[in-house]
Amino acid sequence: MGWTWCGALAGVFLVFATLFSFLAIPLAGLATAAATWSCSAVLVAFLWGAAGPGKVAQPMKSVLLSILAVAILIGGVLVLNLRAQLSARFCKSARGVTGMQDQILIEDGGVQQGNAGQKLLGLASAISVGIFGGSILVPSKYVREEVSGIGLLPSFGVGAGIVGTLVGLFYWIAVKKQPLATLSEQLPMDTVLKGMLSGLLWNISNIAQVVAMNYLHMAYGISYPILQCGLLVAGLWGIYFFKEVEDRGAVCVFWLGAAILMLGVVLLGLFGPGTAS
Repeated sequence: MGWTWCGALAGVFLVFATLFSFLAIPLAGLATAAATWSCSAVLVAFLWGAAGPGKVAQPMKSVLLSILAVAILIGGVLVLNLRAQLSARFCKSARGVTGMQDQILIEDGGVQQGNAGQKLLGLASAISVGIFGGSILVPSKYVREEVSGIGLLPSFGVGAGIVGTLVGLFYWIAVKKQPLATLSEQLPMDTVLKGMLSGLLWNISNIAQVVAMNYLHMAYGISYPILQCGLLVAGLWGIYFFKEVEDRGAVCVFWLGAAILMLGVVLLGLFGPGTAS
């Protein structure tokens, strides 16, 4: 292990992906923003693996089937993210769909109704989430061998920690215009602990990605698009644990999206970047 600026840059990409998601949600709405950034991340990661520089891109067994796989993946992502809207539109029995996709709560407890300009800015922010999110581990392809793989993580964590802290302080002082001394009062310990647990879970997924690419030799253009299957797991939590979705039509649409997503994953694994060899 050792320090690498490329590893720190990967951590910075993670911070900016998270930052733009916070900007996108109140401007475009959760469902629209999540669908946009998920599709953007799938497309960006695939393009890195299919047409990026030599250290990232790998040949495909079938270009057409790879493109079809990405299109199916994006279709599955859209269905998963927009299940409430699709159910309400196509299922006449749709009723009582609850959860965060129905409305986006903001700090004053209301629902933000943005104009067309705000919506466009929200979509641009969501696309930026996908650009940064789909590129997070691209810098890992340019590190020295002794700090590759798991050895990348200390630099990754330091980069994310420093830039994330600076962004948070900037928001508190410049945007909210609050004195720094009040931060501890507004940030209770249980919030800090839950945030740290969320970060731990997220970075376990990053470790799994590193293992898949560096030790199991999975191509970047396959492993990172598959990361969007996290939407499926999040949906299962929302439906069966938090009971956010009670309508049967929405649940059926969710499982349709899951099936489409899995089909895209299988096709990409069979014909995507890195399969030609």
